[in-house]
Amino acid sequence: MIKRGRGFLWFLWTIVTLIGIMHLTRAIFNMKLTVSTESIPIWASYIIFAILGFLSYKLFIFLRK
Repeated sequence: MIKRGRGFLWFLWTIVTLIGIMHLTRAIFNMKLTVSTESIPIWASYIIFAILGFLSYKLFIFLRK
């Protein structure tokens, strides 16, 4: 098991989880997101939430060992 760097991995887990929650919140409340002049569709937030949720889950399971 990795002993060094665990603090960074917990920090990474926190960031990934918070960004995933923000995307889910955006999708549920139908908030608009514009980058430069392009509007990001709502369905993209559902996909990003699913990916980040999976990564967050796997990282959490790894850190609990």
